[in-house]
Amino acid sequence: NITGGNDTNMLLRPEEPEITQRINDDKIPTPTRYQSILNRISSIIDGQLLDEPNSPQSRALRWIVYDDDMQLDPKSDNLKQRYILSTFYFSTDTNSWSDDDGWIGDESECKWKGVTCNQFDAVSELKITANGISGVIPDEIGELQSLERLDLWKNAFTGPIPDTIGKLIFLK
Repeated sequence: NITGGNDTNMLLRPEEPEITQRINDDKIPTPTRYQSILNRISSIIDGQLLDEPNSPQSRALRWIVYDDDMQLDPKSDNLKQRYILSTFYFSTDTNSWSDDDGWIGDESECKWKGVTCNQFDAVSELKITANGISGVIPDEIGELQSLERLDLWKNAFTGPIPDTIGKLIFLK
């Protein structure tokens, strides 16, 4: 069970040591919401990465819990893929993208530039070519279980291709 360190408040924004700010008029992020989301994504994340506040994984989790306008229910079917795609985004130099239309936005991740979903709203294609992206491809990408096509041609990714790519059994 991943707790993100000994203190569940560890990842709270410094300016909000206690969560009281309303989001979307009626949604109040609470430690319970944080923990519920953390429990839901725990199978796809290395808990030690959450100890680093600036890691892509920490940034993605904080965005999902506090800043994502969709404020998905922790039981939502697409919570994991939204987390994975936001981790992908935060694993890059976000300023290097020539077009990040929709990414980390208030619409479904299926509408983000370069993301295609199947009839079940599961990500089936990630095609972001010639977009100037620099950074690394995170291990979490291998958890997009319905991914059939991954096309990141003509970008400036560094580091190894994650071993988790081998888990993508539908990749063509």
